[in-house]
Amino acid sequence: MMAVTARAPRADAVHLRRWIVVGLTLLAFALRLYAIDAKGIWWDESLSLFRAVHDVPYILSGRIDIQGVTTIDQHPPLYFVLLHGVLRLAGESDLALRWISLLAATLIVPLLYALGSRVADHRAGVWAALWGALSPFYLWYAQEARMYTLVTMLGLAATYCLWRASQSAHVWRWLGAYALVAAASVATHYMAAPLVATHALLALALGLPGRLGIRPRWLWIGTAAVGLVAGLLALDYASHLFAEPVYGRSFVPLSGILIDALNAYTLGISVRFRQVWPWELAYLAVFLVGVAATIVAAIVAARRATGPGAPRPWAVAVLLLGQILLPIGALWVFSLRTSFYMGSRYIMVYSPSFYLGLGMGMRALHGRGRVLTTVAAIVLVAGMAYSTQRYFGHAEYAAKEDHRGAAQLVTRLERPGDAIILTAPENEYAFRHYYRGALDIIPLPYPPLAAASGAPPEGRDMHITTPQGELRLASALNREALAAELAAIASRYDRLWLVSCRPQWSDPEERVRGWLDEHLFLDLRTYLPSYGSGVTVAAYLTQPPFREAAASAAWAAVRPLTRVDGLALLESTLSYLGPEGEAVVLDGASAPRAPLPGGRVLAARLTWRVEAPLRNVKHSLRLVDAQGVVWAQQDDRPLYNEPTAGWPLGAVVQHVASVTVPIGAPPGNYTLELVLYHEDDLTPLPVAAGNGETSLRLGEVAVGRTPAALCPAPGAFTGDDAAQRVTPAARWGALRLASYS
Repeated sequence: MMAVTARAPRADAVHLRRWIVVGLTLLAFALRLYAIDAKGIWWDESLSLFRAVHDVPYILSGRIDIQGVTTIDQHPPLYFVLLHGVLRLAGESDLALRWISLLAATLIVPLLYALGSRVADHRAGVWAALWGALSPFYLWYAQEARMYTLVTMLGLAATYCLWRASQSAHVWRWLGAYALVAAASVATHYMAAPLVATHALLALALGLPGRLGIRPRWLWIGTAAVGLVAGLLALDYASHLFAEPVYGRSFVPLSGILIDALNAYTLGISVRFRQVWPWELAYLAVFLVGVAATIVAAIVAARRATGPGAPRPWAVAVLLLGQILLPIGALWVFSLRTSFYMGSRYIMVYSPSFYLGLGMGMRALHGRGRVLTTVAAIVLVAGMAYSTQRYFGHAEYAAKEDHRGAAQLVTRLERPGDAIILTAPENEYAFRHYYRGALDIIPLPYPPLAAASGAPPEGRDMHITTPQGELRLASALNREALAAELAAIASRYDRLWLVSCRPQWSDPEERVRGWLDEHLFLDLRTYLPSYGSGVTVAAYLTQPPFREAAASAAWAAVRPLTRVDGLALLESTLSYLGPEGEAVVLDGASAPRAPLPGGRVLAARLTWRVEAPLRNVKHSLRLVDAQGVVWAQQDDRPLYNEPTAGWPLGAVVQHVASVTVPIGAPPGNYTLELVLYHEDDLTPLPVAAGNGETSLRLGEVAVGRTPAALCPAPGAFTGDDAAQRVTPAARWGALRLASYS
């Protein structure tokens, strides 16, 4: 089949346009590579990592084992096998994880040009390549370690091979290539199956039966019908992998899927349809102009040409409209039985037809004048630029799930005697990918508890179905079993961190958090927002800060180390995690031992007795070098939720003050000093028998070099640091200021 354009372009113009496509391909690669590791991986990406780090037989089995529960992934294995090879060669960095997605999204650009040039002409191909290069939708998934850009690239390549088979003298070679690529697309994601099914109609519309000499026509129609049914059966199989009931998945009407498609194909996920729908209708208008103009041109050309190479309008209609509407319609029909549509990523594989239609539309507008073409190009490019700017710069899209920020926060503040509880357990791989600390990690709840708990007291089936399969986790627990396990954990540690994200599958009633809130003492809680699911990080003290009467009596005979205002300091110990993550504990008289790495927390456990009524007091913990220079300082209330003015007379209070050693602090001996001052007027309080001094020496520590694992990469800062990033970065020789606080 020939191109639908009637006038052959000059050779030099074709050569120039091909160089333009090379430039667009490089632009797409650079745009999608830019800040590719700025956003940490989220849960879906951690599942890609989980499958890819295992051996190939395990990958082919489709298994995902979460805390002893075996589930079957709904995605076929090809992408994970390829990712396995990349990780073996390049390691497990975020760039390596997303490398396949980046390359596949880049290769879509020249493929759009190649197919657009075959369907219409080189000008249409260049326009299609431009929209593919600038697509915010492709940018989003080029920076995600999932299979969506790969299946889209393979689906587009399969369409190109089929189109070439209708034109080339080597028809069987192209059909063989088509078969391989189409099979690879289905082996990457099952949503390619409806696209492959529409290829049966496309082959008929392209006149391939005549090219292959197949007679009679009903034989070819029967073969195409078999291909169509096979594709639908593959979609049916995929729908069975999404068994009901599933938390967070509901039926989406056809209109909703089509709106999702329009929003994603035009401006991507980093905008909301309700806010930009007039802009998106402009893209739709250009697309429809392109479809209509190309079909009309094919009809006109078909009347002038005869033979097997004549243009076929039906082929254009199937390519530009059928390959979008028919697969989406099939997906919707199957959703009537099983709700398995989970967002626009499931229909991404059908998107190249939209960009081809946009290219045809710009080609048609070019025939109406340069002014109209220029205005349309400015409007469409500006829309994609706006969405891209939001993707890179808007706080809402700074993270999909901030497991990186949670891991960095815990690593920065952890101290000996801490442990981490992860809920939900399925987040463990994402958290461990970034965690560089030395604490025990305890995923809760987990299946052994379910087995111990027996039937749930509510008397209902508590199995939970996730996109990865059926889990029998927290919902199958009775409260007594969970409480016993949490109490046992609390007895082994001084402080428990709770890192919680998306507990709706494994802990839908948030029983873990509820028990910790009820039985322990909240020390810290912060929320890390994200586009997907936010991450909550909390720390709980396992022992009450106010000693019970029996414990207080035991301290009555202890001679105070010193007195400050109405407080007597009974005991002081220092602790930190050493270079190998080992716990180091010092009392005030101990000589420095294992070095304290830069970036680690130095904790001082202080025990006080209240000997006189107090005003509200704060403490200032300071790390001072031999020259008296303060390298780190942390000011806080001793107990954040219990101001000292309310401490009862005679009470014995124990708390932990801490300060973080700066990253890159010069190795050497440092002194830890404590200053108490009134909260209202900041007046320092003198130390008893200290000759008027207001600082109390708690001990000496040896600071060592900062390990690389504790040094965050540029662009990896979260929280307040991200809001105060220096752009462009200021430089002093080899030193660059990345952010300040």
